[in-house]
Order: sequence, then C-alpha cells, then structure tokens
Amino acid sequence: MTHIKVFQLSEEGLEENDYKDKIVITINDREVFEVHDSEDPEDNNMGRNFNGCLGIPELLENAYKCKSDDYKMTYHTFDSWDELHGAVWLLKREVLDKV
Repeated sequence: MTHIKVFQLSEEGLEENDYKDKIVITINDREVFEVHDSEDPEDNNMGRNFNGCLGIPELLENAYKCKSDDYKMTYHTFDSWDELHGAVWLLKREVLDKV
C-alpha cells in the first residue's frame, strides 16, 4: 500500500505566520516535496525555497502509480511552523531508525 502524507499549516498557523506557508509531502514516509515562503523575497525562487518543485515529475509518476495501487492519503495541519517542522522531523527520525 502506498501512503501519501501532506503536512501544511492550518488557517490559524497561516495567520500567526503572516501568511507564509509551507507544505511537505511524503510517500511511504519518504519526503518527496517541500516548498515554503520566506521573509526574504530573494529566497522565493526555484533555486532555494521552491526547489521542491523540481520533484513534481516524480510526484506525478507516483500519483499515476497510485491510480492502480491500493493507497491511503492523509492530511496533517499545524498551528505553527515549529509543530510542522517537529512532525516532519519525527517522521524522518522514524525512517532513519528503521534503517
């Protein structure tokens, strides 16, 4: 079974963070996509904060595979960047512990 998880800020988290957002997508607990806004407009480009967009072809390929596989998709929203980062960090830690 393929398990897709989407991590992002809640409305409260967005408001608290001056509407600077972040999204992380994992497939089977492997991070495959991450983009986030920055206070510095110079960082909001494909070479920095949006470099996760380079993984979109892989995301599309996996989405196509999920069409024929059994899959589960879950959404997780957080009220702060710290909570979001903590959840993604814990997920990465669990994956490393399995290796």
